[in-house]
Amino acid sequence: MTPQRHIYLAIALERFAWYAMLGALVLWRGEASVGDLLAAAYLLPLVGGWLGSQLSLRTVTLTGAVALAIGYALASVDYATAALVALALGCGLFKPCLGTLLGSLYPIGPDRTQAYSRYYIAIQLGSLPSTLVGAWLRSHFGFWAVFAVCATSAAAAGLTIAAGWSKLQPRRESIAEAVIDGAITKAQWGKLAGLLAGAVVFFAAFQQQQTTLVVWARDVCRVEYPETLSSLNPLFCMALLLVPAIGAWSALRERMTLAMLSIAAAFCLLILSQHMRGGDSLAWLVGWYALGTLGEALISPLGMNLVTSLVPRRYAPLAMSLWLLSMSAGGKLAGLASVRTVGVTAVACVCAAVWFWVSERPRATPQLAAQLSTN
Repeated sequence: MTPQRHIYLAIALERFAWYAMLGALVLWRGEASVGDLLAAAYLLPLVGGWLGSQLSLRTVTLTGAVALAIGYALASVDYATAALVALALGCGLFKPCLGTLLGSLYPIGPDRTQAYSRYYIAIQLGSLPSTLVGAWLRSHFGFWAVFAVCATSAAAAGLTIAAGWSKLQPRRESIAEAVIDGAITKAQWGKLAGLLAGAVVFFAAFQQQQTTLVVWARDVCRVEYPETLSSLNPLFCMALLLVPAIGAWSALRERMTLAMLSIAAAFCLLILSQHMRGGDSLAWLVGWYALGTLGEALISPLGMNLVTSLVPRRYAPLAMSLWLLSMSAGGKLAGLASVRTVGVTAVACVCAAVWFWVSERPRATPQLAAQLSTN
């Protein structure tokens, strides 16, 4: 097995466990618990990214998998507080270092971009059956069975990293890449900041599939197993990522703007459903997932690739941590949202789309500006 496949398998196993747990968590402990966990799980990558740059990406990744397995095991015996702490820590160590480890195997270029696309497809493959399996286990055996299976999956992810240990060595940086690293400009750091700011707004809306959408499916659509609907997200995402135009389109400004408008339209569907006959139909939620997932397919793979490409290689773990931090902030906001705030979410996303379109517009160089002023 190639080192890339070890990484793809590990992230698929870890994401299966994570999303199966999230689907159960909102019903086990409520929306606020999901928001708190998402915030902590994507804030702690700052620690994981720093440790990865100081120690070893492989070591920190494996430690994170162990912490996740322990957290799920604690949840299965109803030690909720200790479980959530361990899960947040495990995610904070595992996520930034595994993603950065993949990028470290490639030079910046098309092969690296394709590797991140495959990585994101692996995420979707892992998450696709997660809530379906979780809902079946919860209905037949209870919450403890969901978390026990999650613990097994996280442990398997750790074993996958251990099995590929000797192969998962970051490639050596070439002289040319070292020169490029030294030429990183303030404009590139500014582009990174803009990308992260936009991601906060997007994920505050998108991660409501774990909170608002579950409650909406339960209370409005009367779905018996509301968490299972989130399986639509990876299904749509894999289909979209197989479209060559989406994978090859690298225009950040246009992709971010369209992603924001897409997720805004998703929430507008929910608003519209409240004023239409048949507003309790599942078709409205399917529409939300189709539009929301289009936004995710536009933002997430490009974001993971860009954040580590815009900074010197030594800062790549930190940059990936900042990307996950934007998801942390979004997750916390998603936990504060509810079915009563869908209109606020839609307006916020439209405003973010306008801001990104304006702030990221191409700027003329001083020479070009002077030339234009004389014509």
